[in-house]
Amino acid sequence: MDDQQILQVFMLEYEKLKEEQAQRIGFRDQMIYITLGIFGGILSFALSNKTNSYALLVIPWVCLILGWTYLVNDEKISAIGKYLRLTLTEKIKAQTGHTDLESIFGWEIAHRSDRR
Repeated sequence: MDDQQILQVFMLEYEKLKEEQAQRIGFRDQMIYITLGIFGGILSFALSNKTNSYALLVIPWVCLILGWTYLVNDEKISAIGKYLRLTLTEKIKAQTGHTDLESIFGWEIAHRSDRR
């Protein structure tokens, strides 16, 4: 493969990883609403009849499972970002001979200094 083809492969990898990252961010953000909806449904069921109060015991398990799913997904989002910032950027720098880190995927690096 020549340099141009290798660079195209790197750019395709970047695009696919950004697509996956965007999908995971969307799913992660929806997990909050899913958790609230399930919590409300269980609470509504439990309070609708005195004999259904045992359903409240399910809430911690649901929150644990959905919370764990949220955290695992968030870790994958961060891992993709780290790979793009550190590994893929270095591969492209080596391939192109361009040494200015900020000019290659500058946004991936620039917003890391934002205060959270």
